[in-house]
Amino acid sequence: MKIAKLFFITILVIGFTSCNKDDDGNSDFSLTMENFSGTYKISSFNERILDVDIDNGIETNTTTTLVGDSFQGTYVFNSDGTYVMDAQYNITETVVVENNPPVVDNYTVSDDFTGTYTINTSDSSITITYVNGGFTETTTFMIENFSSTGVNLTYIDINDDPTDGNTYDLRGEIGLVRQ
Repeated sequence: MKIAKLFFITILVIGFTSCNKDDDGNSDFSLTMENFSGTYKISSFNERILDVDIDNGIETNTTTTLVGDSFQGTYVFNSDGTYVMDAQYNITETVVVENNPPVVDNYTVSDDFTGTYTINTSDSSITITYVNGGFTETTTFMIENFSSTGVNLTYIDINDDPTDGNTYDLRGEIGLVRQ
């Protein structure tokens, strides 16, 4: 009898303390253009590039990491599918070429773009389009951890060249906090 009572109490405690989707306050906050629209501030920026070059049979591996800080400005996504990016932040870039000491550089990035965006709810992605240097550019980001307080945008660009064996693997993430 004591075991059954202890089992029942354990189940009750687990039931009352378990977290479910409704507890986070975002259960009704689905990914839509209307819900995504708003003003955001960048909270994080991280990017990693792995580059493998093969020249005359000699492989060279290079790893580049970019880490942002001192974020200023905003990204404004309007419900009509337009956006304005007016943000500045510092980047610390570290390049490590195999068997060599790292080379570190610091610089400031200005994201001063306007354009359009679309949300694809079936694969949780956002595609932004803008003009840069007279050319129309389009970039697609995966939307992760979307909530009423913010979102993470991730991106991957992988290129393999079968003719020479060179590979390029870029992965990044931008954290945005709703203002």
